Amino acid sequence: MNKDYFDIESELDGEILLEQEVTPDGVEQFQAWLDTAIREGAKTPTSFVLSTSTFEGKSSSRVVNLRRIDEQGLYFLTFYESRKCRQILQNPYVSGLFYWPELGRQVRFEGTVIRVDDETNNKLFARCNDTQQLAAWSFPQSQTVPTRKYLETLMDDFREDFGNTKKIARPSNYGAYCIHPQMFEFWQAHNNLLHDRLQYTLFNGTWKIERLAP
Repeated sequence: MNKDYFDIESELDGEILLEQEVTPDGVEQFQAWLDTAIREGAKTPTSFVLSTSTFEGKSSSRVVNLRRIDEQGLYFLTFYESRKCRQILQNPYVSGLFYWPELGRQVRFEGTVIRVDDETNNKLFARCNDTQQLAAWSFPQSQTVPTRKYLETLMDDFREDFGNTKKIARPSNYGAYCIHPQMFEFWQAHNNLLHDRLQYTLFNGTWKIERLAP
């Protein structure tokens, strides 16, 4: 097989991104861009690629969902036995990528990640909808399973077990992690390839803003 894709071009052209028009805080700037993506109808605006690695540097990536932002950082929910969590135990430094093609924007970020306390975990799990809570009980994430029917049966069994339970407790093997960002890069696409790239780097609690070449 021998095929190239030079004739496929993306039409991504947004407003010029200038240093004097962004906020001085990286998390606040990210929140502003995320709010815009949601308001403009971007598909799956809270989904991002999370990359983790082992102590040997062997990396893996997957799409996860952002569940919360606060002054501490960015939160996602997962199973503690998952590959990502095993790698986090070996190397707590992670990176992530949000991409909103409808706006011609992407945000890269890097930082350290920690598992949150049970009280916060329970509050976040309570915000999940019924299907999400049921899935947390049903799925042996990342483990080998015989068939799709096996997973469907697990969900049906747990659905029957919980019945009309109004409040489903969080399973002990499921919870949240918080990423404390130390770097953000905001990228705005332009059709002339003169893309804007502003990098925020955290030094002693203060964000330094620099422009990078496309």
